[in-house]
Amino acid sequence: MSFPIFSLPVTSTVPNKLLPLFRYFPYYICVGALTIAFVLLLLWLIFNRRLLPSIVMIGGFMLFVLWLVGLIVISVQLWGPSGSVSNNCNLYVFNANPMPEGQSINTLAWLQQKSVCQSWQAVFAFGLVGAVFLLWIMVMAYQVFADDA
Repeated sequence: MSFPIFSLPVTSTVPNKLLPLFRYFPYYICVGALTIAFVLLLLWLIFNRRLLPSIVMIGGFMLFVLWLVGLIVISVQLWGPSGSVSNNCNLYVFNANPMPEGQSINTLAWLQQKSVCQSWQAVFAFGLVGAVFLLWIMVMAYQVFADDA
């Protein structure tokens, strides 16, 4: 069984303006997996009554640095000086004139470009939320540490 949508050849009518997907997406997938593993470790330590604020602060700080590095790199790519992802998305996708209509290869290309642009925006949003979450975890761990002293 073949799907005709996926077997269409890319012809010269499709503009070659797709933005490349860099290695930042797999980087954030790995950092997100490490964060989930850290949270699961924290839950396991809580259930065994072995959680110490220093473990939370050190682990949270290490993950915060990873999230912050990714956030800075994504920000530079997204809103960088020239040829940024945001400029290209605004020029070729969001302000496309005329917008592609109907069932055509141009519409499929435009939808793919829009998906790539929104993926960049989503990665930045997830990175920002992750960094703020880890910062909050570190502040809470410090408050517990200060109250114990």
